[in-house]
Amino acid sequence: MSKDPIDVARELNPRWRGVLGIDGKPYTVGNEEWVILIGCDIATQDIVHFDLVESEGLEEIYYFLNQIKTLINYPFKGIISDLGKPIVPAIYHVLPGIPHQACVVHFQRYVDMKLPKKSLKNRSLNEELRTLINRLLFASSEREAREYFLRILKSRNRFQTGYQRSIIKTIAKYFDLLITHHRFPEIPDNNNITENIIGQLNKKLNLVGSFRTYPSAYATLKLLIMCYRFKRFTDSRTKENNGKSPLELAGVNLKNLDWLQYVKSYYKLS
Repeated sequence: MSKDPIDVARELNPRWRGVLGIDGKPYTVGNEEWVILIGCDIATQDIVHFDLVESEGLEEIYYFLNQIKTLINYPFKGIISDLGKPIVPAIYHVLPGIPHQACVVHFQRYVDMKLPKKSLKNRSLNEELRTLINRLLFASSEREAREYFLRILKSRNRFQTGYQRSIIKTIAKYFDLLITHHRFPEIPDNNNITENIIGQLNKKLNLVGSFRTYPSAYATLKLLIMCYRFKRFTDSRTKENNGKSPLELAGVNLKNLDWLQYVKSYYKLS
């Protein structure tokens, strides 16, 4: 069998920076929809852990985070995710006290989805609310974010539709998670790096094609992720990352270590 992320953590001892991005991506295996879960160290862009699970449910995320915490021994300093219902309580129970940032880009998409842009009746109020929310999400300081939060609350009686009230209620519920990055500057306000990594993997999976069975899908995903972790960046926006792989950015010496030889894998795809 090939090595998995737990093997890599124990044998190569990556020195991650401690801010983890977690996200999921639906993937079809046979005639069923599964979910690829990815945990990424934001600073090094290294994939700390992954799994292919039946759903992005509380039990699956809880187990996933617990493996990262107890088996991989990730040095948690912060975590970034969307506000999916299972994710927030799972993080709270597995990582109590760890700063948690809700991705503002995910939340902005949620707002755009909820606030109709073509509604003639409420277009003006929808745009007003959208503008206030965007200014809150992308404020330059916690003080500025709180000012826009209070403006939204004070003017909420003007927003009478069910979807407008629902959005304001969600902001009130998760406000502290949306502004964590102002209190902990090492934590970014978005999870774009994790999303980009998932996008890269998805492109390669699409080239490989579909899988009829879980074992073949999981084995291929494991191989693609190992390849990603060893491959050196060539066009990274962070120029100092170019010429180094994610594992090298995590302090692993890969000199004379060929990734295929390291994997020592056999794959029987079906």
